[in-house]
Amino acid sequence: MNHLKWACLWKLGEMLCKPEGLKLVKVVFCTAVPDHIPGSFERHITFNNALSARGVEILRGHHVPANGVYSEKQSDINVALSVICDGEDDEYDAAFLLSADSDQVATAKFFNARLAPKGKLLFAAIPPGQNYPTDYKGLGVPRRNISVAMIERCVMDSQVDGANGMINRPPEYDPPAHWIHPNDRPKTKVPKPPSKGAWSKGVKG
Repeated sequence: MNHLKWACLWKLGEMLCKPEGLKLVKVVFCTAVPDHIPGSFERHITFNNALSARGVEILRGHHVPANGVYSEKQSDINVALSVICDGEDDEYDAAFLLSADSDQVATAKFFNARLAPKGKLLFAAIPPGQNYPTDYKGLGVPRRNISVAMIERCVMDSQVDGANGMINRPPEYDPPAHWIHPNDRPKTKVPKPPSKGAWSKGVKG
């Protein structure tokens, strides 16, 4: 389902905020572009540019080689710093931490100590197929699940209007031939309920 990688995180943020009665004011995407993999590097840059065009702030980490294996660095700390610093700067009332990484439990602990007393709220937004870190529950961090259906609704068009022209979706992120964006799918009509008289009639045994 590579087409789901071409999803707008701003749109996803709005979907998370709406049920809570919140207005989205900022989205931060912490990532590390794989400079060591040419094709992947180009796709990541294109995706980051598309997100920036939609209002998402990108914080880039990097990869470090060790024994022939590259490890992503700085992304986790960038997530933690964004949550805490933006909270201290009063940029939000509630934050959705989109990560199932148990390392972010430390962020939640610090949040509870410094920001919760100021009335700030923290939600754990859990991606599809990922587990909710059990330590979050002990800290009172509410769980909000992200479904595949939600991500489908966030898939961007094949072209995104950027500051320097159109940003074209990488072919690797093209949807399957049979896939139809939820916005373009036929709307199914909800059956009308029976008339008031029909609901009020008794049933003879």
